[in-house]
Amino acid sequence: MKIFIILFLLLFPTVIFATPSTPTNAPLVHPLAPNPHTSMGLFWTYLDANTGRSWNLGTFKVKRCTGAGCTPTTVIATGLTNPDYQDFGLSSNTTYCYIYLANDGADSGNSPTTCKTTEAVDTNFVIFPDTKWSKILGTLVESSQIPYSYYTDSMTSQGADVISKFPVVAPSAILGTGSITNGSNILTGVGTKFLEQIAANNPACLDAISLGGINLGAIASVDSNTQITLVSNATSTQSGAVISTNISGLCGFADPLNDYIVANQLGYYDSSYALWQIYFMTGDPQYMRGARKDSEAVFAGYMWLGRNRAWNQFSTTPNTDNMPAPRNFQFTGYLLLGLAGNNGVWDLLDDYLVNRYATFVSNYRGGDNNFLFIREKGYTILFANQFVEVAPDSFPRSDGTTTSINGATT
Repeated sequence: MKIFIILFLLLFPTVIFATPSTPTNAPLVHPLAPNPHTSMGLFWTYLDANTGRSWNLGTFKVKRCTGAGCTPTTVIATGLTNPDYQDFGLSSNTTYCYIYLANDGADSGNSPTTCKTTEAVDTNFVIFPDTKWSKILGTLVESSQIPYSYYTDSMTSQGADVISKFPVVAPSAILGTGSITNGSNILTGVGTKFLEQIAANNPACLDAISLGGINLGAIASVDSNTQITLVSNATSTQSGAVISTNISGLCGFADPLNDYIVANQLGYYDSSYALWQIYFMTGDPQYMRGARKDSEAVFAGYMWLGRNRAWNQFSTTPNTDNMPAPRNFQFTGYLLLGLAGNNGVWDLLDDYLVNRYATFVSNYRGGDNNFLFIREKGYTILFANQFVEVAPDSFPRSDGTTTSINGATT
């Protein structure tokens, strides 16, 4: 055995078995449609510290035990590539407790434990993880209870179509500046967050990056926060130039961030919110995964997800006051992303309301009754109510302070 290990290390000297960080978020658990009396749905948030998006550098395990207050020790699932699990064949009216672990050659520590009881019978209504979810998503029936199959088929097929078009990271202007040498395919950045803001596996028509207004073409790999490898060599030298992936003409749009998202219904009127509803109604995890991917992708394009930054200080998307209008903002989808465990959204959503409320509600009350303000005022008030209902008692802010439920910042 020792000889084998020595030979392995000689042949593969760069292989490193990393231990992922211990999860701090407990899994969210709920009786799963269409059989909430015999199945459970689990999902959790485990973020990549470099990208601010869902971790995809390894797999997950799930452990379970039976009975209130038990300690989960039995591994019921391994090798999961998504942060969710559907547990079938359970006993009705029985309490099950769960934890998950991340694995990248070695197991992380255990997540906190969550316990939930299956329903005694199938009531045909959706059961949410907790009351905050039900306050946002309302009373829903299982999809099988919708009387006309046309509506269910349209809901699920349109949802799948929207998911298929989501980028990994929406196009945007990029923090910092970049440089490249004529004949080289290595783009270097200063003050950049390439891992967070750029993806090499976006839809083909969005796969490009520009420097100083010149389209450098497709991205081969995002190597670090300060280096990108391009597919083709540059034809000129540039230094300290502006970087963008929101390049006019991509996918046939003048403003891909806004136009690609709106034209494909990826963010317009909150598609991620609708996908969460489809997930809970059907029990099919593809819709929950799509909702999270949508929010992470568009959030990154608009506000540079993952660093808990005050987004209006960093967003480069022009709109009224340099912010997207409420109907295009996917506020409720981001809110649900926060409830799912991404704590970086609360500061940004609070900041958005502070600025949007003044723009739309105050102007309307001041006598500006055009359709824009009437429509957007309604969304703004709805979002404010939702935020007050479910935001945590305190949340960190991008400047290092903390906002508490009474509005005080310390």
